[in-house]
Amino acid sequence: MALEQAIAALPDELRQRLAARGFDPKQLATWAAAMDRGQDQRNRLSGDVRPVSKASIATAPTGADPRWSELRQLGAAAL
Repeated sequence: MALEQAIAALPDELRQRLAARGFDPKQLATWAAAMDRGQDQRNRLSGDVRPVSKASIATAPTGADPRWSELRQLGAAAL
């Protein structure tokens, strides 16, 4: 059974629950098709790859910055 057919054969209630949580059957099909390629080909970028500019990298505040403590707490809470 093809992937698209398997998804279509799922009960309506399950497909609705999946859709409500952002499931995209076309994206799944794209990922599944990528699995047919070799790992080396799948893990390589095509085209021109360049590093980001130094200007686009923000400098993190140091302990002397009043925002440092707040950002540290936010980061710790996120972990």
